[in-house]
Amino acid sequence: MTSDTPRRLSSQEREERFDLLATGVKEYALFLLSLDGHLICWNAGAERLFGYHSNEIIGQHFSKFFSPEDTLTGQPEHELKTALADGHADSNCWQLRKDGSRFLCRAHAGWN
Repeated sequence: MTSDTPRRLSSQEREERFDLLATGVKEYALFLLSLDGHLICWNAGAERLFGYHSNEIIGQHFSKFFSPEDTLTGQPEHELKTALADGHADSNCWQLRKDGSRFLCRAHAGWN
């Protein structure tokens, strides 16, 4: 590898960078997923919007936020596969909060 070649970040480095960037952000829900869709990082904005404290949600599958209808049609899996294949996935769909209430969400998933 030459000095011009970017290196892949370790899982720990990604989490540390996420924490640096997202910790103070309260206006937007920001979170990181593992390749299989489990939550690995969660910011204050996500806590405010979805209602889960990080210790309640880290390790859970992100499909937990999708409506039962979208889960039945495979929307969570489709978004994850699209993000992995194309490098990003965008959607407008109903999401669920911890209390069961729904909100319309504009989501952008990026893979890098």
